[in-house]
This record gives sequence, structure tokens and C-alpha cells, in this order.
Amino acid sequence: MPPMKRLLVLALWVGGCGTTVDQGIAADARVIARDDASVSPFPDAMARLDASSTPDAATVMSPDAANPDAMSGDAACVSTPETCNKLDDDCNGLVDDIDIAADGINDCRRIAILGTAGVFGSSDFVAWLTGNGVNVVRIHTTLTASITPFLLAQYEVLLLDRLTHAYSAGEAALLTEWVEAGGGLISLTGYTGGPSDLINPGSLLAPLGVEYINPLLNQDVVDFVPHVTTSSLARVTFSGGFRVARTPLVGTATATYIASLATGPVGIAVERGEGRAFVWGDEWVTFDSEWRNGPDIRRFWINVLGWVERVR
Repeated sequence: MPPMKRLLVLALWVGGCGTTVDQGIAADARVIARDDASVSPFPDAMARLDASSTPDAATVMSPDAANPDAMSGDAACVSTPETCNKLDDDCNGLVDDIDIAADGINDCRRIAILGTAGVFGSSDFVAWLTGNGVNVVRIHTTLTASITPFLLAQYEVLLLDRLTHAYSAGEAALLTEWVEAGGGLISLTGYTGGPSDLINPGSLLAPLGVEYINPLLNQDVVDFVPHVTTSSLARVTFSGGFRVARTPLVGTATATYIASLATGPVGIAVERGEGRAFVWGDEWVTFDSEWRNGPDIRRFWINVLGWVERVR
């Protein structure tokens, strides 16, 4: 290449570098609210992706593939203390397996809570998550927020809280693909007792083969099926929630009813592909009143989070 062309190419390359700026998100933020699906809320932990492209599934779900020297059993693997970097630093075959408090909650997980909080507040629940080192963001609090491949690539766990709107079939398909690739999904409902409690989460759960159905139920749950998600549970508050049911779209996935009231199941655990989804018919398990007075609520969340994260 002639010298002048080389200088021109170099100038263009330098001019194009460094154009990605921090979008005002503190790198050490633990809980933030964000509806901009094109900006990673964790710029220090995730490589920035082109929001117009679909991330490579292997890159997102199998970070060790990009670093074969960090895989357990590799002769070139040099064990170092595990850190939250999407690598198997200590060569034990597990990625980012840090649990400093030994509470069953993976400290490296990035969790997004979709929708607004329930009417009685859930600050104790969020404080418990962040106090265990978990990065938590609340997103999709507006009527225009959408699910994109870029957004899904940012998180290991999604919690469907009080969703503001129904989602499209295309968005639901993306979520199902994310679960099948190894994502962990948790769904709650029962916020108003109205149609939106069925329609909004149902729009995302349909391809997974799960739905919420009437009638509205008010009775603490004491009937649990032996399962990782129900370990050591005796009583869980259930106030103004709905039944859960499998649909034909569940296909070959494993869908286990794990808790019931007299009228039918109220909790279901789904294993689909490499991922897991836990669907619960009520939202009181997030409320401050239950966290302060219900000893089983903390155990409920340790069980559920550990299961969807595949560490329990």
C-alpha cells in the first residue's frame, strides 16, 4: 500500500477509536434502573456489543470457549483465585463460582428485574440480593421497552416482576431461545388481580409452555413437592395469586409442579434446553412484610435462585 494510503487508513482508524463512551452508569453500581436496551449496565464486566447485531450464542453462554487455557483439565491451565470475569480462573470446571457468604447465591450473577415493583415495596429483597454481591438492575419500567438479543446477553437471570405491558411473539421467542441457551428465568404475578396479571407475563411465558389461569387465590402454601426449589420450606405466603398450568407448547421440556393449593398447582419448575424457568403464581414473596416476618421467604429465594442458576 502506498505511504499516503497507509497514513489515511491509520488516521481513519484512530479517529474511529474511543467513540464508545460511558453512558453515565457507575461501574460499581449494584442497583440501577434502566430501560435503554442498547447500553450495558455493567460496562466493566461485559464487552460492549453492537446493539444492531445478534450476539453469538457461544460467546454469551460459554465464555470459557474463548479462553481454552482457562478450562478445567487443560494442561495449560494455571489456577488463580476465582474472580467475576466469565472465566474458570481456578481450573475447577466452573465459571465465576464465587459464594463468599456460603449462602447458595452466586456472587457473580447479573440479574435484571423486569417491570415495576409491587405496591407494598420490595427493598428488603433487593437489599438482600445486593448484600450478597449480586449485580441487580430494574429495567422495563416503561410501556415502550423491548426485549432484544443485546439486552438478554447482559444477564444470567431475569425476574419478571410487575410487567408494564404485553410483549410481542418475537420477543417471547427471543426469551425462550435465551432460556434454552442456559438462561435462568423467574416469573411472578398477582399484582392487581386483573387481566394484566395474566396477559402481560403470559405473553412471554407462552412459548415455554406455561400459563397463569384463574381463579384468584388467597391461602398460604403448605403443600410442596420434594424438589430443589422447595427444600426446607414449610409455609410461603400466597395472597391474591393465580394457578399455574402446563400447555401443549411445553413439548419435551421437563415441567414439574412443585407447590399446590386445594384448587391446583401454584408453582412450576421448567427445564428447557440448557436453561431453567421457575413460575410462581404470586408476588408476595418479594414484599418487605414477608421478608421481615416470614422465615421461609429467604429460604424460598435461596432455593429458587440457586436452581435457576444451576448451582443447586
